[in-house]
Amino acid sequence: MSTSVSAVTVPDSGKNHGRIVREVVQIVVATRPFDPITFLGKKWSLVAGEHDARCDTLTKVAFSQVIYETCLKEEELSITGEEKLTRFKANKNIRLGATVFAGLWADYQAYKENSVLERQYLYNREQKQDITYLDFFGDILLDPCRRRGVLCLCRRDIGVWYWDWQYRWLGYGWYAGHHSASLASEDSGLEVKSSELETLELPRLCQRWQDRGFLC
Repeated sequence: MSTSVSAVTVPDSGKNHGRIVREVVQIVVATRPFDPITFLGKKWSLVAGEHDARCDTLTKVAFSQVIYETCLKEEELSITGEEKLTRFKANKNIRLGATVFAGLWADYQAYKENSVLERQYLYNREQKQDITYLDFFGDILLDPCRRRGVLCLCRRDIGVWYWDWQYRWLGYGWYAGHHSASLASEDSGLEVKSSELETLELPRLCQRWQDRGFLC
């Protein structure tokens, strides 16, 4: 698992409506290749014209740089997935796609409660953000019936909490709880500018993770 612990403050310029931008633990996940036929079955594909090619250069993504977007405007309760995709393209941010999804899912399968997904969830909770759903608009799925959708990860409860994957159709309603992963267009997702780093009590931060049984 490619995970490091530090902390970064992402300034809120006041222009981040519909996004959650916070100080977060820097947790890094490696991307992995994604084959829709192997993962989903025959006649599944990715829509070539909807792929965000800027993801192709990403080998790792630092979640300190990830923006959780809803693309909702003020007072909107929901929009369709197709409208969300249109707004996503207009805001110019890098839409993280299937390779990031595949990296997160493989990491979770290997590490479970010590995975990137679970560490990031717990840290978001400390920041008063209960993010239990994350989707990936950088690639659009096409099923055998020609329906369009995206891959997503959800945190569920069956007596114990766990993460699962699914896909969600673009014709559905998308609400405030449907967060999409992106990077600022000028941001590789890996480099952290020294001007953004705070003087932090990293031993205290690491101790919090170790108290929960995590590696640091």
